[in-house]
Amino acid sequence: MIKIFNGDLLESGANFICHQVNCQKAMNSGVAKQIRERFPNVYKEYMSVASSKMLGSIQVIQVNDCQYVCNMFAQDRYGY
Repeated sequence: MIKIFNGDLLESGANFICHQVNCQKAMNSGVAKQIRERFPNVYKEYMSVASSKMLGSIQVIQVNDCQYVCNMFAQDRYGY
């Protein structure tokens, strides 16, 4: 079942926070930027693998005992 909530995704208590990232080692805006600031280890792990070869892949990083961030590599290049 899908539930819709209004509010801060990072304060939702969700076990999995899934968001789209680019393959160009840039987490500089939007949800990605907020995740980068809140969970520095997610950014570090992202930087270690980000490349065009990751397009279509998902990287799962544990951020605490029961919460994970899923970086979904769904954008080869970034733009605004």
